[in-house]
Amino acid sequence: MRGLRGQFYGIYGDLEEHAAKRVCHGCGAEHFIADSGEYWDDTQTAVMVCECDGDGDEEAFNVAVGFSLYTDSGGIRALAITSRCVACGRLGYWDDWMIRGGAMHLLDLA
Repeated sequence: MRGLRGQFYGIYGDLEEHAAKRVCHGCGAEHFIADSGEYWDDTQTAVMVCECDGDGDEEAFNVAVGFSLYTDSGGIRALAITSRCVACGRLGYWDDWMIRGGAMHLLDLA
């Protein structure tokens, strides 16, 4: 794991506000997922953890964001954030929320 840390992320979020960000283990860069930055409140955030407790370091995950689109290309209906624990390979789930709009630019903000 140590040689490839740039491919792994910590996941933080506010489940009540449906806001999430990923933090790169390689460079420390933070990236809000979709429009999460608009709803972010540092006092309400939690960190995603795996039941295996990782390898003793900060939790590391591969992160995926899935989008549900309207069939008429009218925009994004919903999104879901999931992950895979680097230490044990377990697949996990963070959150999902409805977008219900033409906000196609959010596809670039996964």
